[in-house]
Amino acid sequence: MKRDNHPHRGFSEGRSLQTRNIAIRILIISEDTKSSKLYFEDIIEEVNSSNKDCIIAAEVKGCGKGTNKLLEEALTLKKDIERKKEITFDQSWLVFDKDNFTDDSFDNTIEKAQKDGFEVAWSNVCFELWYLLHFSDYHNPGGTPKDYEVALEKKVQRFIPTFKYKKGSSKMYAILSKHGDQRQALVRAEKLRKKHKKNKQENKYSSHTPCTHVDLLIKKITDTEERKKILQKK
Repeated sequence: MKRDNHPHRGFSEGRSLQTRNIAIRILIISEDTKSSKLYFEDIIEEVNSSNKDCIIAAEVKGCGKGTNKLLEEALTLKKDIERKKEITFDQSWLVFDKDNFTDDSFDNTIEKAQKDGFEVAWSNVCFELWYLLHFSDYHNPGGTPKDYEVALEKKVQRFIPTFKYKKGSSKMYAILSKHGDQRQALVRAEKLRKKHKKNKQENKYSSHTPCTHVDLLIKKITDTEERKKILQKK
């Protein structure tokens, strides 16, 4: 998707599934009730504003649950939404970070979610890695979530000197669109993933640090060819 340095702001109330000509239905459930939820809502709104012939009808939910309760809550949410709205989602995604999971719990949740029909956009250590990749590569295997936030602040402060990162800010998509490079973020995320695939613990996701699969979800939302593939399966 061509980057637009002036993203469209201001969603309609409710962000309802019942909008215009629905082409693709995507469910995104995030353990985070603010930061990543707002980011996905904004990027979907931007895509829909410039691709009116292929609308993404998305339901983005902040789960507010961590570790072992996350998948259970996600399955309940999906079932309730599909029943109440009498729809079936074309794709369902679960978004979460490693930071609050034990290694085994993180690995098991990913595998169980996939078996239960979810695509998984996980990040190790945290979602902020995806933001950072809009500005440069990042290779700190021992970083904490706070380290990622500090690194992100330094990147953005090159353009906005007074910037302080706040989880739940509604400004991150606008900042990344104007000052970051989404195409390069996709390339950098894939490069990190390929690096970890070369090791002998390919399915030991907790050992893949830093790494993110958020880019795979972003491609489904923004890439015309990926959207066509989803439509062909309907």
